Amino acid sequence: MRDKLKKSKYFKSFIDNCYNSLKNRKSKFASGLIKPEREISVKQAMISSYLHIITAKFSNGEKISNLHDDLDMAIPLIPETYGSNHGKVHISGTTYLNQYYIHNYQEVLQLISLGYLLNSNKLKILVNVIDKDKVCDNLYEFIFHSCFSNREQNV
Repeated sequence: MRDKLKKSKYFKSFIDNCYNSLKNRKSKFASGLIKPEREISVKQAMISSYLHIITAKFSNGEKISNLHDDLDMAIPLIPETYGSNHGKVHISGTTYLNQYYIHNYQEVLQLISLGYLLNSNKLKILVNVIDKDKVCDNLYEFIFHSCFSNREQNV
C-alpha cells in the first residue's frame, strides 16, 4: 500500500462507490434517461470518476497493470466531451483562445501523462483531440513527441 494515511478498506469502498456511480450513469445513458443537454457534463463526471479510481487504486498499492482498463475507459470519453470550443478559454462572443480552462487543462494533462506512463494504445485519441481543438501547449507536445517522434508540434 502506497498511502499510509488511509486503510485498504477505505480505498476499496471508494473504488466500489465510483464503479457503482459509473454503472448507474451508463445504465441511464442506455435507457435514454439523460437529457441531451446534460450528456457532456455527465460524461465529464465519468472521466473524473475514472481518474479518481486510478488514483485510489495506485494509492492502495495495486499493480500498475490494474490501472490500464480504467484509463482505456476514460480516454475515449474525451472526444465526446471536448470540441466545438467546449473547455477552451472563452474571450467574448465567438472568440476562444486555443487553450483549455485550468480544470480541463489539468484533466487532459493527467490523461496524457497516464497514457504515456502506462504506454496506452489510446494516446492517439488525445493527440487527435488536441489537434482538432488547435490547442498549442509545450508540455502536451513534449509528452506527445516522446511517444510519436515524427510528430510536428502544433503552433
